[in-house]
Amino acid sequence: MKHLTSEQVSAIVAGWSNHEDEQLHATACPVCAAEIDRLRKALTLFRASIRDWSENSSQTLSNVAQFPGQGQLPDRLHPRRVAWVLAAAALALAVAVPVYHDVRERELKAQADADYQLIESVQSHLSRTAPVAMQPLIPLVSSLESDSDSSAANHRDQE
Repeated sequence: MKHLTSEQVSAIVAGWSNHEDEQLHATACPVCAAEIDRLRKALTLFRASIRDWSENSSQTLSNVAQFPGQGQLPDRLHPRRVAWVLAAAALALAVAVPVYHDVRERELKAQADADYQLIESVQSHLSRTAPVAMQPLIPLVSSLESDSDSSAANHRDQE
């Protein structure tokens, strides 16, 4: 049997695996057993760090609650001050979002105009009847063609 997949290893560590062959392989294969052990150690470290963080944050909150001044919160954490800060942040966001959208729309319009000009330039280049180097000769050819057309019309009229 091949080595266990990461999903199978996770299921074994979580205790969700009901497949006997996976569990037998996990005990018999040193590579898979090491992977399972590594995952278990990582989860144990994570659990311990979460517990430490939780204990430290609860101590910090209890220290704030016991702040000198008859158990009141410090001025910087006063609910009214926090409400004003949140209101100012909401106002700043309410102003910034429309300004951002306006700037973005202008950028998109400018890009669309530049794209349109490029397409027009390409179309005019492709619709030329002669290469750029021969453009000065087109009026000469046109006058010769109109002269030949008028002489042909005169010739038909004479017949």
